[in-house]
Amino acid sequence: MVALALTACGMLIPDQSVGNPLGLDGQTIAITFPAPATLVAQAVQGDAEADFAFQDFETDISALPVSPAELANELSIESASLSGDPATAPESITLSDAVVVLQIWHDAASYGDALDGHRTEVTAESQGAITLERDTCSVDACTYSYGGATPAFGVASFTGSQLAAGLTIFTQAPTTNSGHVALTLTGEPDSLAGRTLTITVDASQGKLKF
Repeated sequence: MVALALTACGMLIPDQSVGNPLGLDGQTIAITFPAPATLVAQAVQGDAEADFAFQDFETDISALPVSPAELANELSIESASLSGDPATAPESITLSDAVVVLQIWHDAASYGDALDGHRTEVTAESQGAITLERDTCSVDACTYSYGGATPAFGVASFTGSQLAAGLTIFTQAPTTNSGHVALTLTGEPDSLAGRTLTITVDASQGKLKF
């Protein structure tokens, strides 16, 4: 929900918090690390894709006296779980070169079918290595946590034509919108090969900037 806070002087509008603007918060993404054809000690490539749905903003953005210049949504990790034998699960996992491609649209079955102005795509990238520390293990999986000070996967930023299309999606009928997220990254150690790392996304922090 967007909390509107206008200043008395000059109608300046500070950044406005938007909770979970894209509906990504709490979504799960299963990253697969395929087993290599040859066993060579190296980092392993991983990728994942997921579809999701989200609702329009509860607040009427058109009522604002100034149009926002940017919608920013931090993309991070709430928790993670690694499949496979706990006896060989690494104590820590390092993820790097993470790239998130995010597509959103409405009033169509797919992104490709949506009309121009009713679909948009943004890319977010990690700003450094992402370290996950092992917590607890069960019979067939171990959980990991992220304690970094910055969003693990960077910030999804909508500006210009991306924001214009986004605001159409966020504020106009139909009220249920669609999204698709694709993630690629590199993982270490190489014992991740053949396993699946399921990440629960933390995307609760969003802002409208003016």
